[in-house]
Amino acid sequence: MEEKTRTQYSMKNATVAFIGKVLVLLFAYASRVVLVRVLNQDYVGTNGLLNNILGTFSLLSLGIDAALCYLLYKPVAEMDFARQQVLMRVYRKVHALAGGAVFLLAVVMFFMMNFISPESFEVPNFVLIYWLFAGNVIMGFFLSHKPMVFIATQQNYVNELFESGQLIAQYVIQILVLILTRSFLLYTLIYFLSIVVKNIAVSAYADKRYPYLKVKNDEPLKKEDKKEIIKNLWAILVQKFGVKIINYTDTIILSSFFGLTAVAKFTTYHLVIDSVRQLLEKVVQSITGSVGNLNATTDKKSVETVYNASLFITAVMFGIISICLFEMLDLFVELSFGADYVYQTGITLVLCINLYLNGIRAITTVFRNSLGLFWNDRYRSIIESIANIIFSLAAIYIFGEIGIFLGTTASVAAVPLWVEPAVLYKSYFNKPLYHYFLRFFTYSAVIGISWAAVHIICSFISLALIPNMIVRLAIGAALPAAVITALFFRTEPFRFLVQSVKDVMKKRH
Repeated sequence: MEEKTRTQYSMKNATVAFIGKVLVLLFAYASRVVLVRVLNQDYVGTNGLLNNILGTFSLLSLGIDAALCYLLYKPVAEMDFARQQVLMRVYRKVHALAGGAVFLLAVVMFFMMNFISPESFEVPNFVLIYWLFAGNVIMGFFLSHKPMVFIATQQNYVNELFESGQLIAQYVIQILVLILTRSFLLYTLIYFLSIVVKNIAVSAYADKRYPYLKVKNDEPLKKEDKKEIIKNLWAILVQKFGVKIINYTDTIILSSFFGLTAVAKFTTYHLVIDSVRQLLEKVVQSITGSVGNLNATTDKKSVETVYNASLFITAVMFGIISICLFEMLDLFVELSFGADYVYQTGITLVLCINLYLNGIRAITTVFRNSLGLFWNDRYRSIIESIANIIFSLAAIYIFGEIGIFLGTTASVAAVPLWVEPAVLYKSYFNKPLYHYFLRFFTYSAVIGISWAAVHIICSFISLALIPNMIVRLAIGAALPAAVITALFFRTEPFRFLVQSVKDVMKKRH
């Protein structure tokens, strides 16, 4: 059978990830609508609070996978099965230890809930609900080392299929449970059981596809591999600890200052924005295995060419989507959840700006992880989290509720927006950072001008709710796309993108 190219693997991974995430997003939206319509705001706020606090711990596995998978690229490319067996044995132990660590963190967090949100304990069966949420995260670490082999072999679409299937089934069952029983406890129980079933299924499939993974290999881990794993794990754990603080800081501050009702409103917007962010990041992350393979088999110049093209694509995707969301998100929330859940325009604008800023970082993170550059900015997320807390608390007293989100904007601009690319350019490309910022500011300026033009045009539109959304979406997508094409169609990243698409289409025919 003819071997696929890196571009074909990336396109297949991206296509499956995109379609799967779109379907998941639709079912998640339906589940959220039913949750809001069937249960009161205390339940909605509790669901959002626990998802943000405990759900962030599941990101630890993504960090571990990135740190560990880096060592798999070379033995996979060289078909060194013995080394793959040794590494996967070690990875299983690391995931088990991580699951134990998350359990201890969940215990600590449980006793802190009285300070974070004392009104949560007024929700019936809150203790059991908390531990079902926590159990979902903890069980996510067991049997979860096997999916790494699909990443290393550039076949992450397999993981996406299992994950999408699990989430769609979960949401369908949860919707039925809510409609038939109105029980938030049963709703949470389905959430817990789904991850257990998915992990067992994907592990069994990995064993079937790669039977050599089941072969017991007691060969000791090479000293250099052990040193690299420990170093990368320490760096990624420090980074992810900071990420956890960043991810649930806004929710905790909202709960502390404004109560569960404010959390319910925020998590409604967060559902839509974060779903879109995850959808686009799935596309960006689909090239992870290919970047690792590229680094293992080619030179830095080739890697830089792919990075520049990927940065352009990422900026365009997140820019256009951020514009579209800003123009239609308030209308969408009003239509779906009611006027009580709608934010003032200023908060919506800040949330969409944050989506763009965090989104454009995604491609740099993919390259950093694929190239194994974990150690260089290990304290970055800690510094960012401290800045986020300071900026958010200070801004609350000046601007009120919107200050929480302005604090996030300020912390992103102050730390990761320049630290992350600095690591890549200094440690790998060996080039000054202005090469990155020249591209970043050029793309952002074009996006910003297009954004202003779209908003001015949309301000003259006065239609019924649904037609208004459709027209704003069309303008928000078409105008920036036309401007970007006109300005960049002669540039190397644009030509690289067009050529990649042509190559894939030729291969299919």
